[in-house]
Amino acid sequence: SDSCCEFFFALDDKAYYNIECTCIGRMLIGYHPNGEQAERANSTILSQVERITTLGTEPFVERVGNNRWSLTLGLPTATMFHHNIESWNGLKLRCNLYKCGDNLSKPHFLSWQPIALPQPCFHCPEFFTAIELE
Repeated sequence: SDSCCEFFFALDDKAYYNIECTCIGRMLIGYHPNGEQAERANSTILSQVERITTLGTEPFVERVGNNRWSLTLGLPTATMFHHNIESWNGLKLRCNLYKCGDNLSKPHFLSWQPIALPQPCFHCPEFFTAIELE
């Protein structure tokens, strides 16, 4: 399956994180310094993320018909592996959320906040929106 969700967020103007998770809970976490190569979180950090998906954890071929699914992630502060953050509470960040299916029979790309570009590109912090977590 190629259906996934992505959470991109920035704590400052120097870089941003992206958390990408498939509909069966397989994930990657990247740290993207401006103008530099992305660094991926290691398996120790990835193993700390709690994942609950309605589709189980085994790969499958594309399903036709009702394709509703949900995914819940419990993100530890270790997710922000280039920062020393002790709590998500009160954290101010800029972010955007995405849902995509690049290689599906009907490719699709959705974003929480608009991206004013002719082609889908999620790696654009200029379109992130400011939020404050409770």
